[in-house]
Amino acid sequence: MKPEDRLELARRLSAEKRFGEAAAQLEQALASPEPWAVHLGWLRLGEAHLAQGHLRRALGAFRQSQQTDQRGAEAFTLHNSINAVTTVLLHLGRYFLHVHDEQLMLRRAPTGSVDFAALANDAAALEVSVKPSLHGALEQITACCRAVDLLPLYADQSAVLELQNHGGETARPLVERWVDAQRSLYLALLSCEEPRNHS
Repeated sequence: MKPEDRLELARRLSAEKRFGEAAAQLEQALASPEPWAVHLGWLRLGEAHLAQGHLRRALGAFRQSQQTDQRGAEAFTLHNSINAVTTVLLHLGRYFLHVHDEQLMLRRAPTGSVDFAALANDAAALEVSVKPSLHGALEQITACCRAVDLLPLYADQSAVLELQNHGGETARPLVERWVDAQRSLYLALLSCEEPRNHS
């Protein structure tokens, strides 16, 4: 089935309030290598997730739509949708990814299991080697790894961006390990709080 046909099928399924099935059709369309209006697929996927109350998944899809909407055809809708979802997530005190971290996780392949205790200890130990302005980023990594949880306190904050921009080679190995840890924790969070339901 062509991506455009799946998009239309997803529209009909959404009209019938079968949002999980609509999301499944959209994900299949987005996996297609064929050229098509991918930004619309991401936008509709965001709407399907939002209808299911999956705010983080919706935010990720809206951000992907924004990234792929090269002509800005949906710029106004996407700007408002992203702002609304992030506002609700902040109001509810729920963790969500900074846009930079989300894009990085999409590009970087998973590398395996994470030793959270070792990563927490290494982040704490690195504080003596970097300037004080980076201590907050290291404290974020340490706290989340010790809790083995993404703490709402750090919603939409990017330790990765801080350390990449100002930590130099000293921080690079830690940053790569934190990306893997953050991915692991985020996927676990999504699986627990926003489980996929394609029925």
